[in-house]
Amino acid sequence: MPPLLYKDDALLAFDKPSGLLSVPVRDYPELGNLVDMVQSRYGSGCMNVHRLDRDTSGIVVFGRTPEACRGMQHVLENRLAEKLYVALAHGSPATDAGTIDVPLAPDAGRAGRMVASAEGGKRCCTSYELIRQWSGIGRTDHVSMLRLWPRTGRTHQLRVHLSHMGCPILSDPFYGLAATGATDDADAAIIGRLALHAGQMSFPHPISGRPVNIVAPLPPDMQQAIELLDAAVKRVA
Repeated sequence: MPPLLYKDDALLAFDKPSGLLSVPVRDYPELGNLVDMVQSRYGSGCMNVHRLDRDTSGIVVFGRTPEACRGMQHVLENRLAEKLYVALAHGSPATDAGTIDVPLAPDAGRAGRMVASAEGGKRCCTSYELIRQWSGIGRTDHVSMLRLWPRTGRTHQLRVHLSHMGCPILSDPFYGLAATGATDDADAAIIGRLALHAGQMSFPHPISGRPVNIVAPLPPDMQQAIELLDAAVKRVA
């Protein structure tokens, strides 16, 4: 069972590890998923109110009652929740902080994936801040550590936006260097999974309205990746 980060009569929050599905997949019922784990321990009334990609680690919130689930849907749909992610990515952003405001649409050539597209795309907005940067690694010369705040909630939003601005997330099989047919052994040497972590989520409680702030610490594999970068290359920022 993943670590429990928050619990009250209305909500539960867990620190989902990379590699675990958030929800069941119809075509692969044998694969483990967080919903089944939570319901087996806390009851079938517990329902996730959002989800993370399989390879992304971090916070997933569950409602324990129908009222709590409806309340959390209101919070999310009205953008009353702030989510903070941390990513390790190739390259260097043009500015140390900024906003990516680029529409996303389904990729007609690749089922289940998204593409930056002004034609037929839905508005999509991400704020970012550069935390650290290392030089002399990989094809793009730099690796950056970024804080990311999704202002909208589109599929694969952070992954596509970072790739679009020339900073694909390390070990991203859909939008990273591997997706172009190029192999970069440096990715796997640093971290063997998508280097994206949902580390913080703040919102008004759906029942009481009081502020809730949930934090998921950086997982060991991302901490180790930072240590490897520190040891292997010159830190430039």
